[in-house]
Amino acid sequence: MSSPASSPSPRLISDELWALVEPLIPPRRPAIHGRTGRPRTSDRDVLEGIAFVLSTGIGWAKLPTELGYGSGWTCWRRMHEWAEAGVF
Repeated sequence: MSSPASSPSPRLISDELWALVEPLIPPRRPAIHGRTGRPRTSDRDVLEGIAFVLSTGIGWAKLPTELGYGSGWTCWRRMHEWAEAGVF
């Protein structure tokens, strides 16, 4: 996969690490019929956002959306979903 579309910065998660983590991430929950909402941020981009927040110490609400990792809320929520699923 390519880097986040709006970010020229290099990936924080290497392809090798992503290959190890991706199979651990639970499958996406099916959408409620008739509701589409916003396009879902990819799991890899969200993991990049989680790594960015944890490595820089910024607050979730301060995660810059222009980096392409999704919102801080999205990253926080998925981190908790994945933790409950045993990924972390």
